[in-house]
Amino acid sequence: APAAACAPAAPVIVGWVVGPPAGRAAPMGATCAAPRLEPPSCECSFEADIPAKTRLRVGSLAGWLDAPLQKAVSQGQCEDLSVNLHWVRCPADADAAMSMLSAGLLDVAVMHTEDAVAFAAASSAIRICGTFVDTPPSWGLYVSNPRGGEALPLSRIGECAIAIPDGQRARLAALMICRRIGIQHLRPEQQYIASSLRQVHTGLRTASVQAAMWEKAAAKSLVDCGEWLMLHEEVLPWPSFLLVATREALHGKAGAILTFTRFAAGRCRDFMANVKGESSRFLTSFYAMKPSEAHTALRDAAWTCAPEVAEQTIAGPLGLLRDLGKVPEDRCKDPFRLVARELCTLSPAAASGVRTAQPAGPSDGAQPALRRCIAEPAAEVVFSIDSVADNLAEALPAAAAARAERGGGADDEEADASASAIPPDPQIEPLQARPAG
Repeated sequence: APAAACAPAAPVIVGWVVGPPAGRAAPMGATCAAPRLEPPSCECSFEADIPAKTRLRVGSLAGWLDAPLQKAVSQGQCEDLSVNLHWVRCPADADAAMSMLSAGLLDVAVMHTEDAVAFAAASSAIRICGTFVDTPPSWGLYVSNPRGGEALPLSRIGECAIAIPDGQRARLAALMICRRIGIQHLRPEQQYIASSLRQVHTGLRTASVQAAMWEKAAAKSLVDCGEWLMLHEEVLPWPSFLLVATREALHGKAGAILTFTRFAAGRCRDFMANVKGESSRFLTSFYAMKPSEAHTALRDAAWTCAPEVAEQTIAGPLGLLRDLGKVPEDRCKDPFRLVARELCTLSPAAASGVRTAQPAGPSDGAQPALRRCIAEPAAEVVFSIDSVADNLAEALPAAAAARAERGGGADDEEADASASAIPPDPQIEPLQARPAG
């Protein structure tokens, strides 16, 4: 017999478990029938297939604006996804979400643009990896309705006590509004930090504060019922929500993140299509919206979920954070430093996809279709633009005539569109003045 047959057999590796040689019984009744396993491939590889069901934990702070993904999760559309998606609806607290990202409880988060830029500039733990909602945030400056008397003039705002929410977003919006109306900034003694809209409403009724800076969507009901007057509206020049990811996830799960981004983009297009009114019904059932509110929400919102960020989206909030002393000067020089270069591209400022909401009019029904065809690949845009232009012929005769004069060329296509009160609660804690910083 060969000498090798007399030598003691060395243990061999079966899969990832060390066991005895094949054909020899293992102790305690164990067997070695397990198939040989290949080492798992790298999750950050773009060329190779993503390993089956890579776990990806995605958190959302977008409120009802995460409806396309919430609908997909609720209806089981993620079962065929090659990523094991863990969808987490986070509390409306950016600091808590950042803590979850830092602790490894989340890989990706849908976060307000202002918070995403602030956290990415202050720490290297997260990077921006895409745009989720193109709709720009809108804030307003409000005063109590005097009901027949004279409202507080805009020129006296610089002398008033003003209530604002806590957080980076409110501070940046307040700075934008102040500069727009001719005030350099709010003095610390002017700022009253409010924890809820009810607290602000009580403060205005009791004259604890004379004005408030708040998000337009949240204050809409008080304006509609005549409790508040809007003195000024400020539409911020950047999208509402961005996608951020941890550095560990970008290194180990880049392929999974890209797969999720593509999946989410498709669900966003489907949601904006509102086929047979399914999206409207989902908003009314899951988010308790009225039918009219759901219609307005679908008309005004623009979801993209694309691995691209406009330069102004980062440079705008970054400059305001620098002016407020929240970010050092040396960390504001290169916006590209905050972007996940593995996944995301930084487009020039002129190419920003931010679109403001259009006023209600005859073209409202065609706006979702127009947004959908803009978000489709270039090969499909020509056909979609032709279909939309035909549907808009009556509502936009000027645009249709101009298009006919140009010959309807695919390279010259254009579609132009012109643009319950809360009762006071005596138990509400009164507003307390404190520095906003």
